[in-house]
Amino acid sequence: MSHTCSVCGAALQVSSRASTEHREGPVTAQADARALSVCAEHAARDEELRLAVLAAIDGGLTFATRQRRAAHCGACSAVLDLPMRATVRSVTVEPPDGPPFTLTFSLPVVRCGACGVDGVPPELVEVVIRCALVAVGVDDEAAAVAEDAPRRIRSLLLRPRRRRGAPGSPARP
Repeated sequence: MSHTCSVCGAALQVSSRASTEHREGPVTAQADARALSVCAEHAARDEELRLAVLAAIDGGLTFATRQRRAAHCGACSAVLDLPMRATVRSVTVEPPDGPPFTLTFSLPVVRCGACGVDGVPPELVEVVIRCALVAVGVDDEAAAVAEDAPRRIRSLLLRPRRRRGAPGSPARP
C-alpha cells in the first residue's frame, strides 16, 4: 500500500467507510467496511477505485451474452435454456491505495446446461455494474462506466442491437 499520493506526493490520511449496500431491481450489491486512503490535497481517487471494481467484477462474474434473441453462456456459448435462480456471489476488490475488500452480490443467474457455469443474464449487466459502483461510493452514469470498463464488460454494454430490416442486418427468408 502506498503511503503517498500517486498524483501530488502528499501524505495519505487513513479513514474508514462503513459497510454499504445498494439495491436496484433484483440485484443487491454490498461493499464490506474498509479503510480508505485519502489525499488531503484533492478528492479521493474515484477513477482508480472504479477501475478496480470493474476489474474485480470482470474477473469474478461470468456474463451471459444475447445473440439472436437468446441468451448464450459467456463461457462456452451454449444457449441458456434453464430458469433463473437467485444466488449470492462475492468478488474481491483490490484498490491501488488501500487494502482489499469484498463486494457481495445477491442476484439472479442462469446455469448453463452444457458447462455448468452460472451466468448473469445480459439484461442485468448494467444493473450489476451500477449497483456495485453505488455501493462502493463511486457514483457514475452507465455511459461513463462503459468508457473504461474492461474489454469483455464494455463489449456487452456497447454491443449494437440491430433492428429487423436495418441496413447491414441479414434478410429473413
